[in-house]
Amino acid sequence: KLCLFRLSDHMAPEAKGTGPYSQLTHEELINLLEKQKQQLSQKDAKIGELELYIDSLLVRVMEESPNILMSLNPPNHVTSCTV
Repeated sequence: KLCLFRLSDHMAPEAKGTGPYSQLTHEELINLLEKQKQQLSQKDAKIGELELYIDSLLVRVMEESPNILMSLNPPNHVTSCTV
């Protein structure tokens, strides 16, 4: 005897048709997932470009004006007190 069942019959009540994607078909969900994967890849590429830009900018500052970096982190002046 073949037993067939629907997945929705075995889901928790709060999971049935209440989420923002519950009305989408399987194909629409796959398309949405692919679109989000593409957007994530584009963002990762942009982050990589920005990291390279920051690295090259930092190297230029270190070579041409390292005093700029020193002014961001002033040395701690230790004062001695005699008792």
